[in-house]
Amino acid sequence: SNLTDVLQQAVARPNYLPDGSTDGFRILDVQPNSIFEKLGIQRGYVIKGANGEPIDSPAKAMQLFNSLKNSSEVTIDIDKGDGRVQTQTY
Repeated sequence: SNLTDVLQQAVARPNYLPDGSTDGFRILDVQPNSIFEKLGIQRGYVIKGANGEPIDSPAKAMQLFNSLKNSSEVTIDIDKGDGRVQTQTY
């Protein structure tokens, strides 16, 4: 329920493609016992989208994050470092 606290539990940066466009957010660090760790999200993963929407800008990431806090279920598209996108439902 506290967006600020949740955002401080992990460090993420835009994942830039060679052409300069954003292709999700790369997880740089995850705090132990955080919601991210409990969801299995690890350092190096790239969060590509949520609930079928691509995350192609920081503004889009915040918009999706805000819309998810009231959802009972969320689907996240993750590249775990092998180039394949996996969809996980929580």
